[in-house]
Amino acid sequence: MKSARKKLSALRLEAKIHRFHEAVKIGNLAAVKRFLSEGGDVDEPDKRHRTALHYACAFGQAEMVDFLIKKNCKIDLSDLDGNTPLMKVEALQYMEERCANILLEHGANPHAHNIRNETTLHLAVALKSPSLLEKLISLNVNLEAKTKVYARHHYFQNT
Repeated sequence: MKSARKKLSALRLEAKIHRFHEAVKIGNLAAVKRFLSEGGDVDEPDKRHRTALHYACAFGQAEMVDFLIKKNCKIDLSDLDGNTPLMKVEALQYMEERCANILLEHGANPHAHNIRNETTLHLAVALKSPSLLEKLISLNVNLEAKTKVYARHHYFQNT
């Protein structure tokens, strides 16, 4: 009986976190504030360890990014793929550089890398974002960083 109650409680919490993250994605500040006022954790992760800040960045919600930072969220938490909110490719694809700039202004680590050894610099290059590239270079990111994919490709080219 206790096991069933634990499972039900876990499912309810998971659903509540899902609703919180959905509110973040669409910029529903009232719902986000309600979640937090009811004792919700601003850094509550989903199953893939993505936080509200990951979602706000991925969906280009700059005002939400600013709000979450003011609520003291952790800026550099990694998801299961090792991506920090700054590295969320979707935010860069939509050229929502405001999210990246807000994170960098509040101390996000521009040197972080994911499990493929990709850095924010790699993502900015792939997405052809000159202004973000300039910003990252001004922060002295490693211009020589190689991804694991590159290293493997390079190995096969040279054998």
